[in-house]
Amino acid sequence: MSLDQHHENLVNNNKSHKPCHLKQPEVNNAYVDNSNEVYFGHRNIFQGPVTIETVIFKDVKENLDKGNKTDGGIAKNPDESTRNGKEEYSKYNPNTPCIVNGFLWIKENAKNHMKITTIIIIVVICILAIAIIVPAVLLSRKKSSFILSRSDWGALDPSGVTTPLPTPVNYVIIHHTATENCTNQDQCIKNLQYIQKFHMESRDFYDIGYNFLVGGDGQAYEGRGWTVEGAHLFGYNSKSIGIAFVGTFNDIMPPKRQIEVCQKVIKQGLDWSYIDKDYKLLAARQLAGTESPGAVLYADVKTWPHWVKEP
Repeated sequence: MSLDQHHENLVNNNKSHKPCHLKQPEVNNAYVDNSNEVYFGHRNIFQGPVTIETVIFKDVKENLDKGNKTDGGIAKNPDESTRNGKEEYSKYNPNTPCIVNGFLWIKENAKNHMKITTIIIIVVICILAIAIIVPAVLLSRKKSSFILSRSDWGALDPSGVTTPLPTPVNYVIIHHTATENCTNQDQCIKNLQYIQKFHMESRDFYDIGYNFLVGGDGQAYEGRGWTVEGAHLFGYNSKSIGIAFVGTFNDIMPPKRQIEVCQKVIKQGLDWSYIDKDYKLLAARQLAGTESPGAVLYADVKTWPHWVKEP
């Protein structure tokens, strides 16, 4: 068999692998002395005397193990390459992607490392995103851009132990404060501070009675909030959110922005699951002997979604 045919057979036997570019091989003889049996490849047995041709490509010659140097495929000292009639094969560099003596050595696939690295980077990014986004969402639930917090409007601390409000609630009840109207934030804050003081000192409440208040400035104000039971309507405090319009609306209509911010508070309660999706909307006058939230405002409230005649 010619060298070209021998090389072609080696390549055909390893079609699934791509051999490296090979230079013209050098062929030499390897001699095994004083042995009746020679094991070659998959322990094929040949009866001696046997002469074995070994093909060594120049490309991989440099990658041979330094401790077993050969010269053109022949061990410099035949005694060093044969022990007990068995040939010690040269150790090739496992990273050399060439076909040598019918064996294919494949370089470690760098793409696998790239995939693993990419996955690790994605996981790290996801963890960082969760670590940043989740606290931000929780913080946004505590403080809304259109709801001024208690500390922002200068609310006093509760004078007693607060009662948790079970949520989601089934009722939203609309009130008015029966005070002066307000059209800017300074006026509204003064009204809220007055209302809180009146509730705590004159009515002996431990805090302002409403869960939220809405001003003519288009701003909502945190009263007792979403999670604390209010003191705005006897019999319904433990199952409702009480929202009060700052001002008196027996004869006049609240500004459009005051109505809109009230509806935004209700929507936030729905979005955050503090208000049941099938809640009932009522005016305080439907449940108690009061004119609240005023005749004009009440006429408008009756047109809002979820308003009911009976609780």
